[in-house]
Amino acid sequence: MNLSVAEQIAKAVLYEGYMLYPYRPSAVKNQQRWNFGVLYPQAYSEAQECTDPCESQTQCLVLCVGVPAIEIKVRFLGIIERTIVQLDQ
Repeated sequence: MNLSVAEQIAKAVLYEGYMLYPYRPSAVKNQQRWNFGVLYPQAYSEAQECTDPCESQTQCLVLCVGVPAIEIKVRFLGIIERTIVQLDQ
């Protein structure tokens, strides 16, 4: 597989549910809380009786011909804390 194609697929999966539009409350995906690959702090996960995961595991099968080599890239979205201030006009 071409690396640029894999990057495009990874980006689409990573941002699904966060950045894709249009957002409509009537859409099935917006009526249920479900996020792909979200990990929570361990204390929060345990307080929720581990219904929200705090760890993840990935297994990959690698087939190679010749000299074996593998490159792994891990990507994630991080939480950004923002403060919104209303200005008097």
